[in-house]
Amino acid sequence: REEGVDDSHLGHQRLTRQGVSAMEAGDWREAELRLRDALAKSPKDADIQRHLAETLCQLGEREEALEHMLGASAAAPRDAAIAVRTSELLLEAGRADQAAELADQAVKLDAGRADAWAVRGRTRAALGQPDAAQADFQRSLLLAPNSSQVLIESAELYNQHGQFERCLATVHRLMDTYPPGAEPCAALILEGKTYLALGRPQQA
Repeated sequence: REEGVDDSHLGHQRLTRQGVSAMEAGDWREAELRLRDALAKSPKDADIQRHLAETLCQLGEREEALEHMLGASAAAPRDAAIAVRTSELLLEAGRADQAAELADQAVKLDAGRADAWAVRGRTRAALGQPDAAQADFQRSLLLAPNSSQVLIESAELYNQHGQFERCLATVHRLMDTYPPGAEPCAALILEGKTYLALGRPQQA
């Protein structure tokens, strides 16, 4: 037992370690209990709120998860990783304007993060700014050239706006990152749809 600490009142750091261990083991309910106890002892701790938010996401509690990520973002305004994740959850919740603000913040804090550019691209796409979105996706791909998620999002955006040749080029770039026969279904479907749109049904 730690000196001066009763077993029933463990310090928040120890509770946090236990919560993170439970997360790593996939025991999400245990993680939730430990992290909630930790947060009760240290309500402004950004790391606890971040871990609790991820745990709640795993448990399907997206709305409360977002609340804790917003709390983490407020507690650690210069943490780019937290800004990125908060932006992602805001975007999932349909709050694109707020998501865009956090994505801008993430890019300013760390322009070397591919995920910061990617989430900013998603927010701009959601706000009806396809050109700006594609510019951000391309910045993300400069940093992480084989990101299948960003490549498929970029390709889909090109498809939605009738830029079919660019869509195909991006889909083929994505496929080149996989061994033959292992290409994702989403890419194959998008390739077929794009060939149809180009009037090339045989290739589709």
